[in-house]
Amino acid sequence: SNSPLPGFWEFPGGKREAGESYEECLVREIREELNAEVEVGKLVETIVYEYSEKQVTLKFFSCSYLGGEVRALGCRQFQWVLPRELPSYQFPPPNEPIVRMLAAATNSES
Repeated sequence: SNSPLPGFWEFPGGKREAGESYEECLVREIREELNAEVEVGKLVETIVYEYSEKQVTLKFFSCSYLGGEVRALGCRQFQWVLPRELPSYQFPPPNEPIVRMLAAATNSES
């Protein structure tokens, strides 16, 4: 993988191409990375993170799985994980707020 942070888990997604909406980008990236078709729902969170050399803006969307035999195409492996299990996986620093938010939301429901 050409990930800048090897050894970390990441949510599926990627960089937008010219003229693409965020939703179109996410549908394309999940198809390319996981062979899955999804319907993109509401925007859950936007995180702006400052690395020493650049700033990144991450947009997290709720998605519904529509079909496709999920397999690791654009990544080494994938894992289905319950939201409450997310904190036990190592994510890049910009992902930590969404990991905490998802885990806390599901823990408060039980």
